[in-house]
Amino acid sequence: MLKSKFVWNELGDDDLDQVNPSLHPQIEKLILHRNLATKETIREIDDEKLTLHDPFLFKDMGVCVDRIKIAIEAEEPILVYGDYDADGVTSIAILVSALRELGAVVDFYIPNRFYEGYGPNEEAFMQAVDDGFKLIITVDCGITGIAEAKLLKEHGVDFIITDHHEPKDEIPEAIAIIHPELDDAYPFSYLAGAGVALKVAQALLGEARPMHLMFATFGTIGDVVTLKDENRNIAKVGLSILRETDHAGIKILMNMADVNFTSADEQTVGFSICPRLNAPGRMDDARIAADLLLCDNQDEAREIAKKIESLNEKRRTETGKITEEALKISQERNLDDKKIVIFYKENWHEGVLGIVASKLVTKLQKAVIMLTRSEEGFAKGSARAPEGFHLAELLTDNEKLLYKFGGHAQAAGLSMDISNIEILESKMNDMLKETTVSLDLDIDLSVPFKDISFDFLDEISILSPFGSGNPVPIIKLSDVKIKNVKRIGTKSQHLKFAIYQGDTFLDAVFFDGSEWFAYMTEETIFDFIIELQINRWNGKVALQARIIDVKCDDLQVINLRNPKLRNEFLAHFEQASDFIIDSLPPSQDILLENFKNSGASNVVLTPIDVPTRVSREKFKQVYQVIKNQAPFRVNGEVVRFFFQEGILRNELLFILQVFSELNFVIIKDNVVNSAVVQKVELESSSTYREQQMKIEVYELLELSTTSELKKFLVSLK
Repeated sequence: MLKSKFVWNELGDDDLDQVNPSLHPQIEKLILHRNLATKETIREIDDEKLTLHDPFLFKDMGVCVDRIKIAIEAEEPILVYGDYDADGVTSIAILVSALRELGAVVDFYIPNRFYEGYGPNEEAFMQAVDDGFKLIITVDCGITGIAEAKLLKEHGVDFIITDHHEPKDEIPEAIAIIHPELDDAYPFSYLAGAGVALKVAQALLGEARPMHLMFATFGTIGDVVTLKDENRNIAKVGLSILRETDHAGIKILMNMADVNFTSADEQTVGFSICPRLNAPGRMDDARIAADLLLCDNQDEAREIAKKIESLNEKRRTETGKITEEALKISQERNLDDKKIVIFYKENWHEGVLGIVASKLVTKLQKAVIMLTRSEEGFAKGSARAPEGFHLAELLTDNEKLLYKFGGHAQAAGLSMDISNIEILESKMNDMLKETTVSLDLDIDLSVPFKDISFDFLDEISILSPFGSGNPVPIIKLSDVKIKNVKRIGTKSQHLKFAIYQGDTFLDAVFFDGSEWFAYMTEETIFDFIIELQINRWNGKVALQARIIDVKCDDLQVINLRNPKLRNEFLAHFEQASDFIIDSLPPSQDILLENFKNSGASNVVLTPIDVPTRVSREKFKQVYQVIKNQAPFRVNGEVVRFFFQEGILRNELLFILQVFSELNFVIIKDNVVNSAVVQKVELESSSTYREQQMKIEVYELLELSTTSELKKFLVSLK
């Protein structure tokens, strides 16, 4: 038996009249359940027609556009002030390129993550004032810049904020604020920063340019905003543009990432493009990421892309190192009663702490704050949380302990005094006592195993692009078996095996699933939760299941007879529900009685001592020596003699004990004397009988396959 890691929640079996007969009934039900279409529009679900809301539904959009046009006509320099992540640099690229197209005198500024931090800062704004800028427009930031807005007003500089981050109670004083969450008139509240910049560009140019849609797709997917409504529309059309793009920088970047243009999708953006756009801001200076997006020179783009690729490699190395260090710390601390954990180490690279925090949230199922020592001497870093938390609210409630913070429900950045770290962790955990960390897993599709096919995957892809709010559908596979389980990966951290039912087989991979290796027993009935995907390898294309969770209600016989496996996995099974065989029982009857009384969910086989097994020929050999040579003392010389005759020490001692019980010999003070022999069967010796019973148990446990042993034990139950 194997318990699932998550609580599985399946969609109800609502009886819905099917509207689109070309779809699998469960896929149609899922589309309607996720509100990706209505019954009236579901026939057009795969349409890539662009539909965007009117940007002038933002109440301040008219003021924003008018002020920008005045600046363009007067040739006033405009500064676009952004953020250092993928959403920020794509927001900059959208607005700067739109302004350049209109003939604006425009420059952009991205604060340095390490010595300026996120959002507006007074020093940068004062430099902009000194440089003669009369209009500053923020993208993907600005909504918490209260003091900076006042500073600009005092110096006669107009301020426009375009942002989507969580606002505070007080809103900055600006001539226009374009923020979907603050604007009741706008019909969609979940645009990314790049989505907001797209709306401004759309308002300025009269339409959404293809390149801007592609950039907005990067920002939307990279910032993990919900992929519904307008965001889904942006991403769907933006991905089709990406597949045909002639943008120099993006093409070179994708080639370096070994990405196939024609099959580029949201995974390409989320795992190949956005990490590279994020890398400069994480490791050095984000400006080169924006330069790449704004560059139209092939040679220049190639040089920039090389720098980005180098920084991305550095990012990956740092991420792996810090993740391992943080996991080691987590093992040394007792985190059972904590719902939010703060990790701090002074030499960690600040730029990758958000990535590490995300990995640890998945691993630990807790909210995680990763901090390191900044150049100024305070603690600075990133926070991430699973469903059920609201980090921005949690940080706001503890803002007296913080220097600076900002973010969303599941992601935030912060800085604070190092001495307050333990206090903050303690206070947050006190506040979260009544909060339940979500370990639920919503299952979207539960289909017969025979339905799994390339055609079925094609139907699933109709729901794409996938992301926050519209994740890749989770599929339940019931009553299946597995074969050929192997550990793979540089550290044997992943599992690979085949899932089958009858004659139907499906390749499966369980990333970071090595801890479940011992549970993956053959001839066992499993239920798996999977994502269905395509595996391309060596020119071959195959369907593959990515395992998310697994459950087994079957009795399992866990084979840890290999000493290395025993040492690695036994701790997983040391619980009341497991029947662990770690020594040789006296008999099969006792073994089976103990098993029946245990009520065990699993039987765990570990290495056991091999019982002494002596042939009747060896009994005869020893008897002949005794008959001819007794009396003699059992010493080293005698033991060596018998060893040369092919009889081991433990065999000799066993034979002598049996002979003694049968009165074939008399042993006193370690001296063996022969006795008058009457014909008696060896089985008359209790020692011999007990040993034979042990040999029977050993053969059952060691020579049976786990499948044979399981069938035998199940028959007893």
